[in-house]
Amino acid sequence: MIDGDDELSRTLGATFPAERAPERLHAWARERARESEAAPAAARTLAPMPRSTTRGWTTALRAAGILLCIGVGWGGRAMLDARAPSPAVAMLPAELVDDHVRALATGHLTDVVSSDRHTVKPWFAGRTDLAPRVESLDSAGFPLLGGRLSYVQGHRAAVLVYGRRAHVIDLYVWRAPEGDAGDARAEVAGHAVRHWVRGGLAYWAVTDAAKEELDAFRDAYEAPR
Repeated sequence: MIDGDDELSRTLGATFPAERAPERLHAWARERARESEAAPAAARTLAPMPRSTTRGWTTALRAAGILLCIGVGWGGRAMLDARAPSPAVAMLPAELVDDHVRALATGHLTDVVSSDRHTVKPWFAGRTDLAPRVESLDSAGFPLLGGRLSYVQGHRAAVLVYGRRAHVIDLYVWRAPEGDAGDARAEVAGHAVRHWVRGGLAYWAVTDAAKEELDAFRDAYEAPR
């Protein structure tokens, strides 16, 4: 037997424990052997295997095939489910846009109004479980306007508010959940959304300005200092 057959035999042996064949099968094989020895070589043919025996082996093979298909099917489904985002993550850009629009509509853009990062950053102390990185980006054309608290999917988020000409950019910050790889973009109801992760924190920027403006904001915020 070739090496491939040996490997297949070992695999099947480990998967399906060996069982003794039915006594009827042994008797049938002995009878056929005696007939074969007694008959001329040209006339040696095998009688059909008993139906009850073939039915048993056929049923077993079918069952093994069904189990194999089920296993492959569930394995493939698990792989797809692992790649697909959860419903909560898929809905997050729309929720952030809703919060951004609501803040604009109500005029409640900021809880602390200041262009000084040394004023905005300490304001979050005790109000969130993180200290968001507040950058002064006036030279890049994104002046700091202040900050506020918001609630996203049941947890607090620090929101840094920046301006861009006649537009507002909300930068939501919270602790990155496990498995969040970041680096995502979306467009929702005419708003651009940009997501990234750095230093264990998740950043989601939202604006009604062009997506190129949001990319420029992200680059300015993450520029080495």
